[in-house]
Amino acid sequence: MLAAILAGIAANLRKYGLNIMPQPIFASAVAATSSMIILTIYIFLKYGKKQVVAFLSNNDQAMRFVVIAAFLTSIGEIVDLSALLHGRVSLVVPIFAATPLTIVFFSKIFLKKEETVTKNFIIAAILIVFGIYCAITASL
Repeated sequence: MLAAILAGIAANLRKYGLNIMPQPIFASAVAATSSMIILTIYIFLKYGKKQVVAFLSNNDQAMRFVVIAAFLTSIGEIVDLSALLHGRVSLVVPIFAATPLTIVFFSKIFLKKEETVTKNFIIAAILIVFGIYCAITASL
């Protein structure tokens, strides 16, 4: 429930920020850069420099997928922020809240051998979407 409330607050803060500075690409760049910095610090603190360098030098195929995923995530963020800029929060956010269900669906299709999609996983994704819906509905 707390995650749903925080997601609802975050959506409203994004809309407020876009009203002040209506530049979705800039906002996406700031979000991506700050996320990259925090993730890099976390990885180096948890695994150490030697393990990270060894992983990067031995996994060209994996890094290709990471770069593609980062690019697609950035495009998604730009679309999300553009929709927030031009639409109402109460209409836009529930659509993007369907992301967990989309992830479950594509995991079932593309990651059959690597990822097991259990009933609990599906229920958790549905509860996330429902929680965000409740938080946004309550804020109207």
